[in-house]
Amino acid sequence: MSCPEPINPKQALYIKLGYGGAHADECIREGVLYIGYGEMEHSSCLAGDWDAAKEQLRAALNCKPGALANHVRQVKEFYIADRDTLWVTIHNRHLYWCFAQPEVTQYDQGVRLLDRQRVRGTVDGWRNTDILGNPLAIDGISSLITRTHGYRGTICRINDGAAFEYLVRKINVQETEALKHVRAERESLVTSAQALIGNLHQSDFELLIDLLFRQAGWQRLSEVGGQMKDLDAVFLAPVTQKRYGVQVKMSADGGTLADWQTACEGMDDFERLYFAVQKEVGDLGRKLVGERFELLLPDSIARNVVDYGLLNWLIEKST
Repeated sequence: MSCPEPINPKQALYIKLGYGGAHADECIREGVLYIGYGEMEHSSCLAGDWDAAKEQLRAALNCKPGALANHVRQVKEFYIADRDTLWVTIHNRHLYWCFAQPEVTQYDQGVRLLDRQRVRGTVDGWRNTDILGNPLAIDGISSLITRTHGYRGTICRINDGAAFEYLVRKINVQETEALKHVRAERESLVTSAQALIGNLHQSDFELLIDLLFRQAGWQRLSEVGGQMKDLDAVFLAPVTQKRYGVQVKMSADGGTLADWQTACEGMDDFERLYFAVQKEVGDLGRKLVGERFELLLPDSIARNVVDYGLLNWLIEKST
């Protein structure tokens, strides 16, 4: 399957779809951009007579000259921005983006939205995913972009060069050379950590698994190892008060995993059961059955060691 075409906008504008985003649901559903300012005559805006439009707004609003000019600027942006302009908004904790058709339409009273409000159709609807279909949740987006959500007006330009470039890269799923380098270094670190994990003594490996779960914020309710049958540790998630069981093995094959799963079938008081293996024999992933069970194989353990800041501990134990 061919890769989707990347976008190549000339500029980007943030738009708030209604006061406080009140019309965002409808605009996104119907594939339109919306702006208020019904005090300004649609005919004046279409003709580009911004002096007349400014006087119409001045008669309706009591504001300072600078604020009045900013109101007119926003409406002008809405009317004149071309098809190479990237429009973005934030709604339901996601970044939405689109390109707009050139025509601006005014709806009369009783049609939809509000009386005398203007809309522009989108070229291909609003999207809240990048070009590969990955969700653009704001939790994963830089404040270079999300801070525009706090803009008090309706339309603002994303003028900052770094912000504009970041936005386009985010949608196009493109990384800077610096980020590519860091990712490659991180993968190299994970590979090295996995090699060190493979040489740990059994008691140190059990301790490492315990540290990983506790670094994740879980509380251990039992000793590690000990006399428990089929489980080496029990953890509690403090927020949910749900319990999790962990079995730690130095090595295991498909038969060992199957026997353990059979022994754990009646453990209904556990939300999830983990099987941590230092050395994998065969393809254990193909042997896993059931949604409550999860494998912790050497590569995922090594990744967690790097992510949870346990690399120094691993180096000390390996020295």
